[in-house]
Amino acid sequence: MTKRTYIIIIALLVALDVATGFWYIVNHINTDGKSDLFDRRSELIATADTIADTFVPDKFEVRENNAYFVSKEPAIDDDAQTYYASVKRIKSKLPTEINGNKNIDAIFAAIADKAFPQSHSNYQSGIHAFLKTPVFNANGVDYKALDTEPTITQKYGNVQGVKIYPTFSSRGYLVMAISLTSYDSGKKREKIYYVNYNRRGQSVLSFNSIFASNSEDALLTLVNNKIESLADDEGMPLHKATRLSANVYARKRGIFFVYQAGEIADESEGMIEIFLSFKALQKHLTSSFQALVSENGDYQEYKPITFKPKAQERKGGDQLNLYLSFLPANVKEISSTTFEAYVVNDSNYYVQTLIMKTDGVAWSAVFNAVVEPNSKLFVADIERSQLASLERLCIQTLAWKQDKTFMLKPALSTELRLDCTKFYKLHTFQPDEFFREPCWTVSVVRDDRPVRSVFADAEQMREALLGAAPTKEQKSAEQKPRQSKPSGQPGELVIDLHAEELLDDTSGLSSGDILMAQMKEFRRVMDENAKKKGQRIVFIHGKGEGVLRKNILQELKYRYKQCTVQDASFREYGYGATLVRIN
Repeated sequence: MTKRTYIIIIALLVALDVATGFWYIVNHINTDGKSDLFDRRSELIATADTIADTFVPDKFEVRENNAYFVSKEPAIDDDAQTYYASVKRIKSKLPTEINGNKNIDAIFAAIADKAFPQSHSNYQSGIHAFLKTPVFNANGVDYKALDTEPTITQKYGNVQGVKIYPTFSSRGYLVMAISLTSYDSGKKREKIYYVNYNRRGQSVLSFNSIFASNSEDALLTLVNNKIESLADDEGMPLHKATRLSANVYARKRGIFFVYQAGEIADESEGMIEIFLSFKALQKHLTSSFQALVSENGDYQEYKPITFKPKAQERKGGDQLNLYLSFLPANVKEISSTTFEAYVVNDSNYYVQTLIMKTDGVAWSAVFNAVVEPNSKLFVADIERSQLASLERLCIQTLAWKQDKTFMLKPALSTELRLDCTKFYKLHTFQPDEFFREPCWTVSVVRDDRPVRSVFADAEQMREALLGAAPTKEQKSAEQKPRQSKPSGQPGELVIDLHAEELLDDTSGLSSGDILMAQMKEFRRVMDENAKKKGQRIVFIHGKGEGVLRKNILQELKYRYKQCTVQDASFREYGYGATLVRIN
């Protein structure tokens, strides 16, 4: 090879390298004209002994530890069946190997610091200290340990739980969540903390190893700007943060700043997470953490683990009621979001549930599992492209009880036709007795009978919701409820839920739209008066066993258990009214 030829080859290689670099830059420019280090898949990973060329999921082991206690003496002297009960639960999905490394004591120490703050010398001692001590809000209670969980006759129970599980893992870092929950007198409290772990460097990522020094003020400003935006644009009831939360966790595209219940919103709003993208945070991140972020091309997300306590029966639960519920992942983006599907078993029976779909010719199974009594079970995440396949479903069930005798239930088969256009309508999704989040719940089996899909015209649906056309006598009787406060009942609140009373104009509204408005008004009134003991509320819903009345009774049964319910006085209110008393 001549010297001239050699020089030409070198020049071509240099030109090719420059062109490749230019192509990479051009293809990694944002719309604002700036290069985005963080929103790309890195193909060039630094060579190191501790990281593979491709993402290898870490190894985990699921463990569960429970401890049960009951008071040695009855909590109420004249009732020997009533005791203080205390339950301690730990359920964890803990790493056994991270990025091929089994020496992971550092992450266990960080987890113990969050999960067992009173005794976190090490993880095992933390578990021991947590399980050996019963907890209750009464002083001077002497407990004894039990081999099995206390029965429902042992009241005044307190449950404390610790859940530890992975939420996210990329080539660069692993995120572990620590959920601390307590149930005391029916009230739930929860706090969640996070541990970020450097998979490549095998070390815990502290706040200072993620964020550059002296960046707290700038970060707090970014957080409050996001809070202000959420409050203004999305109507979230938030107030500005007075401090920067050190409880943070990283995902693929940014970092969440976590504020516990009551810190930047009313406690009833629960935990609040403020998300800031890596692009917004770019100049506030350490260079070492930026290097980890660039390795997020391969990643894995994990669902939280849940406790599965022994199934408990409830009064009135021996009739089989089964539902399908659909929850939008992001209700604010209803036109593009995905959905979570659940089976809800509202009965005291174990229910083998088979869900099938059809292509118009043959059927195929999409879900087959046992749903435990009085519980809900996740079915699948549903993409937009899959919605059309849900239009026609078949659900078959077989019900029984374990370890006890029971009344025989027939095997059932129900064919459902779902109106898939409802997935695109925001008002379709509302909280109900099964979910606090917006959802659409469809009956599959109701009171031991399969629900059949029925197509009816608009007038038929209106009659079903508002009641059949009343007789002359009924019309006369139903004129009385129009008064706001009936004579002889001072302090009694009367709420007329007829559509014409609630809505200025019902033209263009479907029967479902009207029902949603009626139930929204019902919940508003109940929530406003929930703490007013002795308050009497009369809801006027129309004559008969219509859909509106059934929905009201269902909500009162599950959501407002502190109330007593009866038919309102015919003399005062005529047909179609229900009296609710707040206890």
